[in-house]
Amino acid sequence: MFVRIWEFIPAPGREEAFERIYGPDGAWAQLFGLALGYLGTDLERLEDGAYRTTDRWEAEAAWIVFRQKHAAEYEGLDHQCEELTISERMVSEGDDDN
Repeated sequence: MFVRIWEFIPAPGREEAFERIYGPDGAWAQLFGLALGYLGTDLERLEDGAYRTTDRWEAEAAWIVFRQKHAAEYEGLDHQCEELTISERMVSEGDDDN
């Protein structure tokens, strides 16, 4: 399995909207769901108020094919979501043997 883990700090007052869009049934998961090999997204709220998303794919190749086929949609959604966060950073990306 291939995983991508991101950490976000939502903009003040935008937490609900952030959870809707980044959650397991949100806009990102729906976009990823267009691809073969997407296994799901988890959203976790951390003690400090930040959020962590974990996107799971069958293999890195599935992620790469998705990005190639849906680059415009990905960039568009990413741009729409900019106002929801004050920071974001990739925590980890790679194979998960668990």
